[in-house]
Amino acid sequence: MRHYVYYSFEEWGRGCIGCRSCEVPPEKDTYLGSFKDMTFTPKEKVILGEFATREAALEAEIALHEFFSVAENPHLANRAKQTSVGFSTAGVKRGPRSEDDRKKISEAKKGRSNGREGYKHSEATKAKMRAVSLGQRHSLETRLRLSEVQKGKKVSEEQRKKISQTLKSRPRIGCPYCDNTFADYKLSWHILSKHREVR
Repeated sequence: MRHYVYYSFEEWGRGCIGCRSCEVPPEKDTYLGSFKDMTFTPKEKVILGEFATREAALEAEIALHEFFSVAENPHLANRAKQTSVGFSTAGVKRGPRSEDDRKKISEAKKGRSNGREGYKHSEATKAKMRAVSLGQRHSLETRLRLSEVQKGKKVSEEQRKKISQTLKSRPRIGCPYCDNTFADYKLSWHILSKHREVR
């Protein structure tokens, strides 16, 4: 196994400092880095150093990340510093993304699969998930926090109609404690308010 530290970069753009282990000589390895910033599109890389062990390569990467302050450096696409136990995001500024950045990320993600494309839960699994969620209720603290997040948000008339149609099409389920039927999303509240003593 070969271990090395590299600098991959865009032409006239940003760069990324990383660590890599592979079976082939580093100069023949086509790997250009793993990064969360989908707007970063490196085309080339240079090998900064080869090491006998993965640990030694990691130490070199940590030193370089620290020296160049990669989390705050606008010239580097690294959004976190490597540490001996993982990544540190200290110093990362998380402002809103520009429209241009959002478009680039969207284009980069198109065609990617999350590995569960086309997958459907069986009826038995859905029944188990439904049973687990029935009667669950958020704590007062959680409800207040969710309420604060929603304040000031405006829903268009078109969105209201879509939400209404979706809710109306949801299946109705019989209450296990009485003869009433409810939409699945209302049943848990009915059980909590009317049948709390028998649960």
